[in-house]
Amino acid sequence: RTDALHGFLAAVASAPVTVPTERWITAALGTPLDDAAHAELRTLLQRFYAEVALQLVEGHGVDPLLYPLVPDADDDGPLDYATWCEGYLAGTETADPPWSEVADGDELAVRLTPFFALALEGVERQADEPHPLDELSPEELAAFVQASRERLPDAVQDVYDYLAEHRPKAEPVRREAPKVGRNDPCPCGSGRKFK
Repeated sequence: RTDALHGFLAAVASAPVTVPTERWITAALGTPLDDAAHAELRTLLQRFYAEVALQLVEGHGVDPLLYPLVPDADDDGPLDYATWCEGYLAGTETADPPWSEVADGDELAVRLTPFFALALEGVERQADEPHPLDELSPEELAAFVQASRERLPDAVQDVYDYLAEHRPKAEPVRREAPKVGRNDPCPCGSGRKFK
């Protein structure tokens, strides 16, 4: 679904180390794309990714693409946050190294808690799988979920900004050969002077 893909791409664009295009396309679709047969689909996915990444780079956050929880419901019906957040959490799994190895795992878990709360909304959790949200009373959990819905765009930007602090810094490119000066012989071997 497009909403899950949108969440997935927001996470991929937030990764502290760039996720190779082939990896995230394969993870998003569940299969690699044959370049010749799927060129148009590949282009559309890359454009969608670029749009999401640009919004994050510019600091605008990402307004989640959400559909009604009940298909064909009126515009005032509840929206499906779970599918978008499930896509986002799936996108976090494409990173290599994992996010938790690049950033502080506890700090990252706190920042991802709204995504888990919304992805798990309405899902009965297993008793043998403890989760920090289990410590909340039903009223506290409902209030946390509502706050998570309202601030989801900010939470996406917050995670992006936090991980940006942990991105490896690019090394400056150093010239190995001496600079070719004006009127020196052209390095192409033509014998002419370099202009």
